[in-house]
Amino acid sequence: MKEKKIKVLYVDDEINNLVSFKANYRKFYDIYTAGSADEAIKILNKNDIHIIITDQLMPKTTGVQFLESIIEKHPYPIRMILSAYADIEAVIEAVNKGHIYKYIMKPFEVDALKKTIDEAYSIYTFRKNDTQLLDKYRKIFEDSNEAFFIVDKEGYFTELNQAGFNLLKIPSNELHSVRISELFRNVNELNSTRELFSKNNYLIDLPLQFRDMKNNPIEVLVSCNKIFDDDGETIGYQGIIRDITKHKETQNLVIRTIVETQENERKRIAKDLHDSIGQQLSVIKFHLATLLETDNNFKNNLLLSKSSDSLNSVLSDLRSICFDLMPDTITTFGLVETIKQLCRQHYSLDKLELNVDAPQDFPSFNKSFELSIFRIVQEFINNSVRHGKATKINIRFECDLNRIGILLKDNGRGFNPNKPNSTSGMGLKNVYSRVHSYYGEINVTSEPNKGTEFVIFIPVNSLILNKEISQNIL
Repeated sequence: MKEKKIKVLYVDDEINNLVSFKANYRKFYDIYTAGSADEAIKILNKNDIHIIITDQLMPKTTGVQFLESIIEKHPYPIRMILSAYADIEAVIEAVNKGHIYKYIMKPFEVDALKKTIDEAYSIYTFRKNDTQLLDKYRKIFEDSNEAFFIVDKEGYFTELNQAGFNLLKIPSNELHSVRISELFRNVNELNSTRELFSKNNYLIDLPLQFRDMKNNPIEVLVSCNKIFDDDGETIGYQGIIRDITKHKETQNLVIRTIVETQENERKRIAKDLHDSIGQQLSVIKFHLATLLETDNNFKNNLLLSKSSDSLNSVLSDLRSICFDLMPDTITTFGLVETIKQLCRQHYSLDKLELNVDAPQDFPSFNKSFELSIFRIVQEFINNSVRHGKATKINIRFECDLNRIGILLKDNGRGFNPNKPNSTSGMGLKNVYSRVHSYYGEINVTSEPNKGTEFVIFIPVNSLILNKEISQNIL
């Protein structure tokens, strides 16, 4: 009996690429080609495609947009993106939205891509079929570099390959007493994962924060599907856990480097404003004061006095701008005192009640980290005042040996976090990016007319880890 070939769909708007791809791989696989996303969807609707490979830069619809659009109707095919350049934002978007298995740079090696397709197909088969396939694919299960698992209805592990034991650090004699829920670092992620499973029969490349049985944090992508009995009842789950810790470390380093570059540019601009325009305005102020003392003409003095008052106002605004760009006091007086200065300097405290609470022994951290926290607080206050029309804001810091805690709360208008795009503003996106780049957690709670609350936790050891990563990479 002739062995069934792997069905591969290749999507690219350049005809030459389609012809070349088919010529290279048609003797190994059943090749389908499409010059656009619309053509690709027609092929998917008529054929049981196993692997999808798409170019990223195409007219009308990008590769990521195409892959994202087909997830619900075609969840099982393994997805790959081809691109001629490394765009970190495109990589992140592809992982998060398109659920890709690999991001492959052009030009690619024919043999290397063939190996990747073969590996991807083994994951496809495991994703789509139930435990009856376990014996048939036992070698793949045991030899794979990715963690394959099976858990029962209650979430207790029943099967785990060697890669899974290595990743999760579960003693083999304790496997059946460990529940997969014990690996979650974040209760909110555990609850949201359960909610997803209540709505669907599968998960595909869901990014999660795990902790192995030795309490080491790991970043993973989880693909999983339900196992049903003959009556259609759920009897367990099977899936794959992919370790993306190194990928996340690199991604977070990129984010922190971008943020640090922005802060250095702010510092340069603030210094130029202070040393150039600020000094010139101070000289003008001195000359005006001299004229006021020497000119006895009443009209002239009145005009000079008004000019001096206007100049004082300009100087005050300039100092505020320089402080917003780069609060140099953070180096001398620390994070908490700088935030208190921000509150005193920028807001009318008779109209806005601002409370900053921190223990006296609250530690100091490296400047880059403290600047990130300062920007988070600054963003929260600005949004609370401008958009939330808050009259009261509470800011509280806590710290122990393991983590830093930050509570930001206002009594403003609030918003609905469950409403689509309610948290998509650039300000809030920047807050999430800063927190996650230090392996932190953030929980946003808000209701219309009931205020907003941010609860942020950042592990202290991650600050040390970040420094080590920077030294190793740079």
